[in-house]
This record gives sequence, structure tokens and C-alpha cells, in this order.
Amino acid sequence: MSKKWEDKVERVIGKLSFAAWAHANHDRSGKRYKKHRPYSLPEEAAELVSCLGDRDRHRAEVRAKEIMEGLRRAGMEID
Repeated sequence: MSKKWEDKVERVIGKLSFAAWAHANHDRSGKRYKKHRPYSLPEEAAELVSCLGDRDRHRAEVRAKEIMEGLRRAGMEID
């Protein structure tokens, strides 16, 4: 996997993680809860993390591109 794709995957994981955190730690009016609430990573983010750790770089790049294309089709803006 080229460094460019690794950087892009890391940015997408960050966006997905932040969205999950914001959803779990803000109430309906947008106000943050006083105490941290646990949240889990979306399935797509967990799969992208496993792609970064995969030893077969070509397979990891292909899988990451498939996941990111699905996110793009779902409406997520990817740089």
C-alpha cells in the first residue's frame, strides 16, 4: 500500500471515530455530557484498522479501497 493510501485511510478512520464519539457524548440538543460515555468504532473503521495491520500490502490496499468506495457511495466526503 502506498503511503498516500495509508494516510488517507488514517484520516477516514479519524473521521469515523470522531463521528462515533460525538454521537455518544452529545445529547439531542448538542450539549456534551459531563462524563465521558463509552463508544465503539463503526464496523468500517475497524476493518480499515485491520487493513493497516495486514502483512499482504496489495490485498490490504484493495480491501481498503473497497471499503472507502462504499463509504463514498454512502455520502461520506473523502479527500
